Amino acid sequence: LETSGPMKVSELAVCGSIDNKLALARECTARGHFDEAISLYESAREGQFVDAPDVLLGLARARFLNGEPAPARSLLEQIAAAHPDYYPQDVAILKARAADAMGDSATALRELEAMLDRSVGLEARYRYGEILARTGNTQKARDALKSVVSHARQFRIGPTERPWAKRSRALLAS
Repeated sequence: LETSGPMKVSELAVCGSIDNKLALARECTARGHFDEAISLYESAREGQFVDAPDVLLGLARARFLNGEPAPARSLLEQIAAAHPDYYPQDVAILKARAADAMGDSATALRELEAMLDRSVGLEARYRYGEILARTGNTQKARDALKSVVSHARQFRIGPTERPWAKRSRALLAS
């Protein structure tokens, strides 16, 4: 990722198209350049895009990964309220992770637990088990993690689900 050369991130933030800003912001996030990603997402929040859920979710993710869980959670709450059908599982999981990162494991567990019956993905179950293990709820953690591993064995899971099964097996082994 070039922050110098023909067009710098700061220049794109000022005069780039929304599509270019979002593409570069995603690239910055993927490469760990969270400050640049945040700057690009913030610059994209103008006009009709001020409350666009894709902009808000990208910004929330970049802020969370940058160690800013409170602003991330606030953005995620905005998305959940204004756009309840926009990637609800992704929004809810990141919102719970932000609560956990803020030191509120009880809220994170409650929010993840509420998802377990309706969640189709394994990440929510893994995150739930991970927090339970860290907070000393060993048996409940083992049960949650075993359910991830069991599901992975019983059903054909895709490449996006495999990491959660792998992480669950590793956490169970530790």
